[in-house]
Amino acid sequence: TKTVVLTGTGLDQLTAEDISLSGNKVVSYTPNTDGTSATVVFESKFASGQEQTLQVNGESFKFTFEYTVSSVQLEPGTYDDNKDGQQLTFYLNDSSEAADSEYLRQAGYKVKFVATDSFGGPARIFDGDVSTCNTGLLDRTNEIGDYTVEVQIEKDGKIVASSQQVISIVDVETATTAINSV
Repeated sequence: TKTVVLTGTGLDQLTAEDISLSGNKVVSYTPNTDGTSATVVFESKFASGQEQTLQVNGESFKFTFEYTVSSVQLEPGTYDDNKDGQQLTFYLNDSSEAADSEYLRQAGYKVKFVATDSFGGPARIFDGDVSTCNTGLLDRTNEIGDYTVEVQIEKDGKIVASSQQVISIVDVETATTAINSV
């Protein structure tokens, strides 16, 4: 979402200062050894579906970035039963960078987190005491226990869902994680 790969000749002769994209800043420019390819990393993510113009050494190149979700992975975790601002983390397309729900919405996707309790019923663990949400933000207070959660990403009627993961809610203040000696 932030990277452009250039191909051509003489790319090893360019520097980051020779490249620009309106409203964005070049973070790094890395040509390969024979100058036939170069990777440009920008500071901000590209807007999905909008034509953009890349300036390379005075020449203009138009491109349109289309963000496509092919897989989603929800990170299991343990969370405190009474803490503000806890949010579930998920990854897209085998990326190691956490996904950004707001960016996905801007790209035309709908994000939905779904939680169930140990009996398969709705688990009201998300902000606003609900069992589904579009942010993954947990409620400030939750009942201690294990919950099954999945994240669903939808666009144009196509849904890509994560496998179900266990989210544990514990009382962090009283939980003992290990006893080293007695």
